[in-house]
Amino acid sequence: MSNTANPRINVTLGEGEYQVIKEYATAVKTSLSNALLNLALEKLEDYEDMLLAEKAIKRLKKNRDTKRFTMEDFERAFDELPE
Repeated sequence: MSNTANPRINVTLGEGEYQVIKEYATAVKTSLSNALLNLALEKLEDYEDMLLAEKAIKRLKKNRDTKRFTMEDFERAFDELPE
């Protein structure tokens, strides 16, 4: 049993991926674990942003008959999404 309360995931990398993560960790002066965690969190944020964008676009299409939208339309649709 682990001594930490946080869940853990073991990841097996190929040599090439390992070297890239190692170089990244060195460049940003962090551990391999933190480097991989930071990269994963960035990707998850991108994924969440994409999901929100899809919801905003569906909302726009539902509420308007046009196929052309302004940036203000998108911003308003994002602002109206529930948190």
